[in-house]
Amino acid sequence: MMLPNWPRRCAIALVLAPAVVIGQTAQDQPTFRSGIQSIEVDVLVTDKSGNAVRGLTRDDFTLVEDDTPQQITNFTFVELPVEPSTTRKAAVTAIPSDVTTNEDLGRTYVMVLNSGGPRLRLIARRFVEEAVGPHDQAAVVHLCGNMSAAQGFTTNRQLMLAAIDRYFLDVDGATDARSFSCDTVVKFNLIEEMAERLGLLTGRRKAVFWFDPPSVFHGGGPDPAGQRFAQRDAVRALTRNNVGLYVVDTQGLTTGLGNLEMKAGLRVLADDTGGDIIVDSNNFSSAFERFVRDNSIYYLLGYVPEVEHRDGKFHNLRVRVNRPGLTVRARRGYYAPEADPKVKPSPPVVDGLSKETAAALRMPSSLGELGIELSVAPFKGTSRNGSVLLDAQLRGTDLALGSREPIEIAFQAMTTEGKISPGGFKVFTLDFSPESHGVILRTGIRVIDRIELPRGRHQVRFAVHQPNGKTGTVVADVEIPDFSGPLVMSGVVLGSQETAAHRTLMSDVRLKSILGSDPTAVRRFDVRDVISAFAEVYTDLRQSQSVRVTARLTTASGKSVDTLESSVVQDDEPGRTGYVTRIRLADLKPGDYVLTFEARRERLSATRHVPFAVISD
Repeated sequence: MMLPNWPRRCAIALVLAPAVVIGQTAQDQPTFRSGIQSIEVDVLVTDKSGNAVRGLTRDDFTLVEDDTPQQITNFTFVELPVEPSTTRKAAVTAIPSDVTTNEDLGRTYVMVLNSGGPRLRLIARRFVEEAVGPHDQAAVVHLCGNMSAAQGFTTNRQLMLAAIDRYFLDVDGATDARSFSCDTVVKFNLIEEMAERLGLLTGRRKAVFWFDPPSVFHGGGPDPAGQRFAQRDAVRALTRNNVGLYVVDTQGLTTGLGNLEMKAGLRVLADDTGGDIIVDSNNFSSAFERFVRDNSIYYLLGYVPEVEHRDGKFHNLRVRVNRPGLTVRARRGYYAPEADPKVKPSPPVVDGLSKETAAALRMPSSLGELGIELSVAPFKGTSRNGSVLLDAQLRGTDLALGSREPIEIAFQAMTTEGKISPGGFKVFTLDFSPESHGVILRTGIRVIDRIELPRGRHQVRFAVHQPNGKTGTVVADVEIPDFSGPLVMSGVVLGSQETAAHRTLMSDVRLKSILGSDPTAVRRFDVRDVISAFAEVYTDLRQSQSVRVTARLTTASGKSVDTLESSVVQDDEPGRTGYVTRIRLADLKPGDYVLTFEARRERLSATRHVPFAVISD
């Protein structure tokens, strides 16, 4: 069934999500249930040496709103691995995986770029290179300039860096020292909207890193432009949705009395939201490490206020730990919504689609209890569109496999300009024999489908929900090239002998006949397996005979392993040729590898990379 277009609400929706569905906190996992949202407070606890404190229980904490003690209803300790800075830097240049997953996710960041020049670009790139880990999700938002150059949530740091660079490119594609400007009120309005959308991501700490934000000093005097009110509303939304604001002043060390009010205003922004600040410092690396620690080890407390305030006022929060010698850091409070808040449009209702699946489909990032691995491979479709193969692997241990268990699967794509491409959803009934349950628990279930997308950059949202089980969603990036170009390559799909036995809800008959099995999103193969890889090359008719295609196998570090032979797969469409290669893994040592398809014609080339791992029992 086709899904309709959902209209965008504002510029931030282009990066984060179309529409809003409020989620509710679970004990230790994000969920998609609707209802009244408990207030979340993330708490950093350190000892006298500044080290994070582990092992505290719910009973060790006291939480007071204004002067009223609150009952802590949800309590979670979160500890994410902190990779060495050298590991984070080295991983930036690694070939990114072609599979997106919602499993083993790290921190959640949003990078907000204000107006600025080359120094802002340099510091923002350093943040990605030094602070973003291999499992962290980050989005890049341009408050001024062209929003279509921004980047939605991704774990691909090369896409993050590309979005930063696009902010500073002129129309000819050359790096420029342009300085964008837009109204301060507009900027804070967009931050407010962003915070509301980040409120969808419950059960985790969310951090917004604002590079060179405007400062609106909290002093007296007239406010003819409404800047202080706009800042207040932004802070109100950040605190209400448990979003910490981290201020990065890229100017470094400065002097002069004229900067004192500016610096004071920036500190207020960070302090009011439980974030942190870099100001008057050129030691960005040390501060970035501090930011990473803040978002890696913390306690997440949730409570439902004894009184639900609708007065628009600030309500103080105090968190204490009932053990001596410990330091507690948490945001100082939150702004309650107004008594008569602006009425937000209700999300559209799709006939036959449950509210849980619809809510999962609107999530701005990959998350959820039901583990999903998703490969998106663009092929030439009708006209100049791309036909994107969606190849998902659902984690078997997360599935409800009782008799006639329903499962809903939905997908949709959105460009950074906010245009929604109609997707689809299907409802299946799982009715596997009891004898097959053991196989499914070990290998999972595969789902294969396609979506037609026009040329350009898209984010595909893929959601799975079981009414009697769990929910998950994955957000994957895909770029549809100009298939009318002189030399273009499709995505690469893999199949293997072992994954041929995996249970499949939907199939692709043509690819199955070429690969010898259905395509798979699995990228870890047993050493006894044999894998097949397939890609297509598109050319104009006059040049189709002069293209040379090679398949190479290297280690993850780039050391050459083998040049593989490829068989040609003829197609009825002129200018469209497929190439398939097979790899016998018994000839390889366990480890990480990269398969590269490369097409060359004279000075033109097209390349695709697929990282995978060989394992041994």
